[in-house]
Amino acid sequence: MTTLKERMLPDEYEKFTSQGFFTIRRTDKFWSGTWTDMTIEQSLMKLMKSRGGVTHGRGVSESVLAMWTLGMVATQNICEEVERFCNVSFTTSEQHVELRTSRINRDNRNVNKLVSWFQQHCPFPEKTYLMSLSTGLVGDDRINCHNAEEIGEVGVANVVGKDFASITFKRKDRVKPLEVMTSSIPVEGESVLINPTSLFQRISIVKQSDEELENFLSYELAPYPLSLFNENGMRKGTKSALYKAFQASDQSLDLKNSIVVVDGGFLLHRVVWGKGISFSNICNKYVNYVIANYDSTATVVFDGYPEVSIVRGTKQYERNRRSRKHVSTTLDISDNLVPSISQENKRRLIGMLMDKFKSAHVSFKQAEEDEDTMIVETAVDLTSQHDSVVVVGEDIDLLVLMIASSCSSKLHFVKPGKGKASHQIYTCSTALTNSMILETFFLFMLSVAVTRPQLHLVRGK
Repeated sequence: MTTLKERMLPDEYEKFTSQGFFTIRRTDKFWSGTWTDMTIEQSLMKLMKSRGGVTHGRGVSESVLAMWTLGMVATQNICEEVERFCNVSFTTSEQHVELRTSRINRDNRNVNKLVSWFQQHCPFPEKTYLMSLSTGLVGDDRINCHNAEEIGEVGVANVVGKDFASITFKRKDRVKPLEVMTSSIPVEGESVLINPTSLFQRISIVKQSDEELENFLSYELAPYPLSLFNENGMRKGTKSALYKAFQASDQSLDLKNSIVVVDGGFLLHRVVWGKGISFSNICNKYVNYVIANYDSTATVVFDGYPEVSIVRGTKQYERNRRSRKHVSTTLDISDNLVPSISQENKRRLIGMLMDKFKSAHVSFKQAEEDEDTMIVETAVDLTSQHDSVVVVGEDIDLLVLMIASSCSSKLHFVKPGKGKASHQIYTCSTALTNSMILETFFLFMLSVAVTRPQLHLVRGK
């Protein structure tokens, strides 16, 4: 292409470059005219995307692409001559591919998909930030895909005059799309600790004798006590095992005739999201679930998710542990947006839910951070006005706090069942059978309700 002007006649070169006469014919078929960029797809890229190529062979990696690019210039002609010698070629029939019934039906389906998608997603939202139209994912300062042209021009200028083998691109100079927001690689500047388990496995493989293994084990191979910590921090145990310390009641409760206080965290995971429905309809499902199961007199209490934490304690540490394990990216949630992800971005979703509950005249509250104390306090206050108050949730902390806060027979705790398992009812009077150790046990349970699950219990001990 660089010597095209010298090889073509002046009038042909003018038509080719300025007047749109850039159609290229590689065969004598009636429909064989293609654009110049499509000619590359049908020649050089054809072998790359066929069986045995990069995309249908060894896979796309930097080393494979480099090897393919360096060898493609020499092997392209060889591959074509081998096909011609064997009389084997991957070509289409004389009929134009766009006129086939299958292609027409596929085009119609694709058009309907586009129309349906743009009906659900506004293509021109008035936003001051970068946002994915499909998922609502909001980008931060790292995203620079909107400057792809400028970054590309700088990259081209840096490779002028260099051969292919000496060209290198730094990661900081690459275009960063919105996909960077969902990357699971930690980028907080913290050093990644060596995994003691992986280290021991490697030692077990490379050791030559038991004496050498004994020598390896004489060193401190873990930077922290493995019974209490792992590479992510304090170990996370099964907090629900504490339910075995309590005795469920065999009495029955009519939730419709009781005043119910619902754990908002439990509620968020209780309602199943439908596929292909908007956030507005999802919030309506939550409202309908509360009214259908607990009546409109129920009170829903949500966790608070402040931008800056105001409480330092075991609960805050637990949230920090979760954030290190998986950080949910910011989403621009609107009523008509159809989610393509699971239940994330709780703070924004809870805000929309509270608006829906307010419109449906369902009482709700939101704590500054942890909701457990507010749930129990709300339930205890309601016992002075009603004969039966029920706390609905799955968190064992609620039951512990309820027993420690009140001994009223009006107060009940219901742990809803899953699948074929029925719900369990606990009361202050029947949860513990030995009244002699009641106060001591309360203090013990209060002290370990949040911290005990962090301990690593070996073989149930």
